[in-house]
Amino acid sequence: MLTFYGWEIYYAYMKPITINEYIIADPGICHGQPTFKGTRVMVWQVLDLLAAGVAEEAIMKDYFPQLTHEAIAAALKYASETIEEEQYAGFPRVAQVAVR
Repeated sequence: MLTFYGWEIYYAYMKPITINEYIIADPGICHGQPTFKGTRVMVWQVLDLLAAGVAEEAIMKDYFPQLTHEAIAAALKYASETIEEEQYAGFPRVAQVAVR
């Protein structure tokens, strides 16, 4: 149990979630943000570096040497699956008009 400004917070209801072999979301680590297992490296940090054009090898060498190629691939797969599951508002259908 944790006391925070008079509130008693019970971690029993907030258990870690294993996302895949390399990624976990644990409320006791980085406020529950998805991180690589055994680290405090958040998945979004690696995805941001990849999006900025940083090579995977540079991420593993210069930023997060504890990560492996497989862990970074798992982050990309997780991002892909997350986007795939998103629901977006559909665009209104436009009637087909025959052109003469």
